[in-house]
Amino acid sequence: IKTAIKKNPASASLYEKLGNLYRSGGKDTEAITAYKEAAHLNSTSHEVYLNLGILLEKRSLLDEAVVAYKQALRIKPDYADAHLRLADVRNSRGLHQEAVTHYSEFLKLKPDSPDIQLKLARIFARNKENGLAIDAYIAFLKHAPDNVDANREIAALYRAKGDNDKAVEHYTKVLAKQKDDMDTRNALVSIYVKNKQYDEITVLLKGTAELFPDDPNNHYKLGLIYEFKKDYENAITSYKKAIEMKADHARSLNALGRLYMKTGRINEAKEMLEAAKKADPT
Repeated sequence: IKTAIKKNPASASLYEKLGNLYRSGGKDTEAITAYKEAAHLNSTSHEVYLNLGILLEKRSLLDEAVVAYKQALRIKPDYADAHLRLADVRNSRGLHQEAVTHYSEFLKLKPDSPDIQLKLARIFARNKENGLAIDAYIAFLKHAPDNVDANREIAALYRAKGDNDKAVEHYTKVLAKQKDDMDTRNALVSIYVKNKQYDEITVLLKGTAELFPDDPNNHYKLGLIYEFKKDYENAITSYKKAIEMKADHARSLNALGRLYMKTGRINEAKEMLEAAKKADPT
C-alpha cells in the first residue's frame, strides 16, 4: 500500500486502507496519521472518521474525537455507532442535552438497546426530568424486569411524585432480589408509615430484625410498632431483645419504662427509666 501511495499520493482510499491495516495491527499512532491524511484528502468514508475518533478518544483527545464523529455523521446522518460515541463523550463531559439528542437518535436506529435506555433514564433523572426518566426506565425494565438498580431508581422517582403504589411495587421487586437492602427497607417503612399501613410495617420490620438480629435498633423499631398497635407483650419482648444486645440502649430502656408505666408496672418502670437516664443523661 505504501508503494501504491508513492505512485498515487492523492488517493484517500489508499490512506484509508493503510489506516485500517495499522489499526488492526495495534499501531494506533500510525493509524491516526493515515486516517488524518485520508481526511485531509476529503475521504467520504464514514467509517474512517469513526475509527479516527475512537483512536483519538483512546488518547483522551476528546475535542478531536468529537470533530471526527461529527464528520462521520455529516457523511452518514443515520450512523448509529457515531451517535453513540458522540453521546458517550458528551455525557462524560456533563453536556447532557447533547448526549440526550444523540442517545435518542441512536435509539431510533437501534431501539432494542436497553443499556442505552438506562443511560438515558439516568440523565433525565439527574436533570429532574422525572416524567421522561420514568418512561425511559419503563422501556429498560421491559427487557430486564428484575434489574435491582433500575427498580430502585424508578421507585424513588415514583415516590418523589407521590405515586406510592408504584414506588412500593418496584421497591418490593428490589427486596425480592436483595433482601438486605436497608435503603429500600427504610424507604418502604417511610411509605407505610405515611399510609398508616401498620401490618405491612410489622412484617417488614420483623424481616429486618431476622436479617440483622444483632442490631438493637431493629428490635427497638419493631417494638415501637407493636406498642402503637397496643400489642404490648410483643413490644416488651422486642425492647428486651434490644437491651439484651446493648444494655445501655437508651431509647429501648426509655420505651420499656414508658410501656411498664402504661401497664401499671410502676417499680419496673422506675428501674428502666433510671437506667435510660444513666445511659443517656440528655
